[in-house]
Amino acid sequence: MPARGGGLGGVPPVSWKGEGLVLAESDTVPVPVDYAGGILVGAPIEEAYGLVSDCPRSASHFPGLESFTRVEGRRGEVYEWVNEESRLGAFHFRVRYQARFHKKRPREVAWESVPGQGSVDVRGRWTLAREGEGTRLDFSMEVVLHLRIPRLARGVARRVIRARMQAPMREYLENIRAALGPA
Repeated sequence: MPARGGGLGGVPPVSWKGEGLVLAESDTVPVPVDYAGGILVGAPIEEAYGLVSDCPRSASHFPGLESFTRVEGRRGEVYEWVNEESRLGAFHFRVRYQARFHKKRPREVAWESVPGQGSVDVRGRWTLAREGEGTRLDFSMEVVLHLRIPRLARGVARRVIRARMQAPMREYLENIRAALGPA
């Protein structure tokens, strides 16, 4: 995914909010967060696909989601995703992006961020396969946050942000598993 330096679509990069701290555009750094996981569910592939391909229904299982709305007037199926603000001491950030979804029934749902529309770059995918009477769902997501972080805090901030971003992705998988039933 391309790295971006400034605000996207009129949205400034998320930034450190410290007392009297002013950060320059050059303080913006990419923070990549990757996650991959899989689950086995008792539901048949058609039912599993029905859940993960219904974007608003699937998104409703993601923790910390503030809003998920269809964006009209764009080519394809595009939604805007906004998470609740995350706070890590003096560091505050909110994930916001628009994503275009692509579906290949009943095996795949993929998405990528719309360039210039949000504060992060995102690429993700669900792949589904029949497994016995149930379904195997594999989930992967690559996120690149564009953050203004003071130089001395970058190493620690990157590690903490990665952990903070991966935790809801794990919970999302468990929520999807619970919705589709155990294998």
